[in-house]
Amino acid sequence: MSALAKSHANEFRRAHYTSPDLNRPKDWKCKYCGKVLKSATQTRLVDHLRGGSSDVVACPGPEGEENQTTFHALRDKLKREHASKVKAQEEQQKKKAELEDLRKRKAEADDTSSQAAKQTKIDSLKDVLKARLDRQWARYMYNAGLPFHVTDDPELDSFMKMLVSAVKAGLLTYSTPSRKLVGGRLLDEEYERVKTTVFELLFKEDDWLTIVTDGWSNRRRQAVMNYMLCSRRGTCFFKAVFPELVRKDHAYIAEELDKVYTEMLELKVPGVVGSCVTDNAPVMGKARDTLTTDAAYKERWEHITHNGCLLHWLDLLMEDICSLPFVDTVLETARTVSKYFRNHQMAADILRKLQKEHYGTTWEPPLPGDTRCGTKYIVLRWVVKSWSALQAAVTDAQWKDEATSPKNLVLSEKTHAQFMTVKDLLKPVWGVLRLADTDGAAFTPYVYPKMLAVQKYLKEFNTVERPEKLPAAAHQKAVKAVADRWQELHHPIYSAAWQLNPATTTPTNWKDIDDEARKDVQDIIKSFSDSTTDAAKAMSQLTDFRNRTGVFADPILWCSEAWEKGPLHWWDTYGTSAAELYRVCERVFSFVPVASAAERNWSCFGFIHSKLRARLYNHKTEKLVFLYQNYRLMRSRTKEGFQEPVLDIDLELDELE
Repeated sequence: MSALAKSHANEFRRAHYTSPDLNRPKDWKCKYCGKVLKSATQTRLVDHLRGGSSDVVACPGPEGEENQTTFHALRDKLKREHASKVKAQEEQQKKKAELEDLRKRKAEADDTSSQAAKQTKIDSLKDVLKARLDRQWARYMYNAGLPFHVTDDPELDSFMKMLVSAVKAGLLTYSTPSRKLVGGRLLDEEYERVKTTVFELLFKEDDWLTIVTDGWSNRRRQAVMNYMLCSRRGTCFFKAVFPELVRKDHAYIAEELDKVYTEMLELKVPGVVGSCVTDNAPVMGKARDTLTTDAAYKERWEHITHNGCLLHWLDLLMEDICSLPFVDTVLETARTVSKYFRNHQMAADILRKLQKEHYGTTWEPPLPGDTRCGTKYIVLRWVVKSWSALQAAVTDAQWKDEATSPKNLVLSEKTHAQFMTVKDLLKPVWGVLRLADTDGAAFTPYVYPKMLAVQKYLKEFNTVERPEKLPAAAHQKAVKAVADRWQELHHPIYSAAWQLNPATTTPTNWKDIDDEARKDVQDIIKSFSDSTTDAAKAMSQLTDFRNRTGVFADPILWCSEAWEKGPLHWWDTYGTSAAELYRVCERVFSFVPVASAAERNWSCFGFIHSKLRARLYNHKTEKLVFLYQNYRLMRSRTKEGFQEPVLDIDLELDELE
C-alpha cells in the first residue's frame, strides 16, 4: 500500500470508527451502530458501512432522521466507489481475455513446420523447470533441517499428485495453510479420521485385545502414561494420560486403567479386552491386584487377565545374575576395555583397521545403558567377538601404553577364559530376551518351554568343562535367581499356550508334562470358557487334541507346513470344529506377554516432543504421536501380501548374536 493510500485509510478510520481498546489496536468500533469489528482490515471496515459482505454484517446506521440522511449519503458514495472499482476490474479482465484470445489466434496461425522445433523447446523448458524445482525443494529441506528420507515419504508423494491434478483442473495458485490451521482444526479432523480408520483396519468384533501400558517423563519432566492396543493384526497407539498434582500410587493406576477399559466400551472399539500388561514395578503389581480383588473393579473386569511384562522380568533376571560378585567383576573388566577404545581415538582407529583385516568388517565398542541390564552382555559379547583384533591392537607398532591402557587385560588368557564363562552363563537368558522382544503374541507359546530350558541349562552349567569354572556360590545363586523370578512371573497361560501349540505337541510328550502344567491348562480352560458345560466340552476336545484323535485325527493337520504360520492361524484353519476349545485357544494365543510396544512408543514421543518443540501442548503431542505411529501401521497393513507376524523360534542362540 502506498503512502497516499495509507493516509486515506487512516482518515477514513478516524472519521467513522474509534478504537475501543488501546491494547488491541486492530479492533475498531463503528461510530454509527457501536459494533466492534475485531482484527478488521480496511476492506472489512468499508464493507461494514457500504452494506455488508459475505463475512461482515451491514451497519444499520445511527438513530435520528438527520443522522440517517448523512449516513445514507455516505453509504451511496461507498457503493458508487465499489461499483466503479468492480467495473474497472471487469474491463481489465475483458482486455486480458482479448489479449489471450489474440495470443491463441497468433499461435494457431504459426507455420506448422515449426512444431517439431517448438516441442523440442518445450521439452527443454520442462527440463529447466524440473531442475529449478529440484533445487528449490533441496533448499527447503536444508533450511528446515529435514532428514533426506522425507523426500520418499508416501504422504508427500500423494500431496504432489493431488497438487498436479488441481493445477490441471484450474487451480492456478496455492498457498500452504497457516501453522495455526495445521495445528488446530486440520489436526483435530485428521485425528478423528485416523482413529476410526485404524480401529476398523486392525480390530475385528471377535478379536481378543491386550492393553499394554508404561510410564515416562516428557521433555518438560511431566509424567506421562501411554496405552497401546495389541491384536493379532498389530499394535496401535490408543491414548496418553498426563497426570498432574496427583500421587501416582496403585489406587490411581487402577483407576486410570478402569477409565481406559470404560472408554473403549464407550468408543465401541471392535474386539474385547482380554488382558492387560504393565511393567513389574511394585506399584504396578499392587494396581493389578487391586483390579483383580477389589469388588468395585472385579465385577466389571473379571474377564481381563492382568500380568507383568515378561521382557522387564527377563531384564531383572539379567540384573540379578550380573550383580553376582564374580560376574559383576568380569563385566566391569569388559566395560573397562570397551570404554578405553571408545574414549581414545588413536586406539579406536587401530582396532578398526585390525577388525577389518581379521573379520572383514568393524564393530564399534558399546557401553552399558542405564535402563537395560542386557547391554552389559552386549559389551561382553563385543569384547569376546573382537578378542583377536584387540590382542593385535595392543601389540601393534603404533600402540601407545598409558596408565589406563587395558593391554595387560587383553593379553591375559585368564581374563579371556572368565569372559567366555560369563558369556556362556548369560547367553540363554539373553537369547530368550531377544526372542521375547516383540510387539505381539508370537512368543507366548514358547515362554514356558524356553524358561524350562534356561533353568535346565543353568543347573547343568558347571558340569561342562571350561578353562575357567564358575564359582560354586555364584552358580547356586544364579540357579536360585532364575527359579525365584520365574515363580514371580509365571502365569498358567504360559504353560497352557505351550500345551495347546500344535508345533510342540505330540502324543508322547504329554506323558512327560508335570501335574502343575496339567493343572494350568485346566484352570485356563475353566477361566476362559463361557460356562461349565463349555469347559467340560473343551476338556474332552483337549484329550482328542493330545492324542490326535476325533476331529484332530487327519495327518495333514500335523505336518510342519500346517503350523508354519503360527498356532493361532492353525486353530483358525483346522480347529474351529472343536468350537469350545477353539474359543479358549483364540484368547490364549492373542495374549501379549510383553510391554515392548509401550516402551518403543516413547521413541515416538521423544521424536515428536523434541528439544526444539519443548513448548508443544500435551494434547497436541498426544494427537501427533497417535498420527505418526498409526500412519505407519496403516500403510503396512494395507500392503499386498501382508501376513500376521510369526516368530522363527528355531533360531539357535548363536544366530541371535
